[in-house]
Amino acid sequence: MARTRLSDIKASSEGVKRSTASAREDVEQKFVAIQEDITKALTVRQRAIVSVISDVERKDLEPLRNLEERINGDLEKVNKLIEQGKFYTKLIIIVNFNQ
Repeated sequence: MARTRLSDIKASSEGVKRSTASAREDVEQKFVAIQEDITKALTVRQRAIVSVISDVERKDLEPLRNLEERINGDLEKVNKLIEQGKFYTKLIIIVNFNQ
């Protein structure tokens, strides 16, 4: 009878060990799956946020680029006018010198 009880205790102990091992494995598998889902969701969200930032950057920089192009164009005109002014100044000096 003592041996039967000892066998029952051992069998119960083995059952608990198998059950807890199975539960432990299930929890680990579930958490790995949850972590993968969270990582995927975070990656998607990160890409969306970076995309929005890029859109804002593009929209904010466009007027600045346009202004820069306009300023550069105006500077080219100013430089041409300066060169023309220098030419005409030299021409006036020559004409006045020859008179």
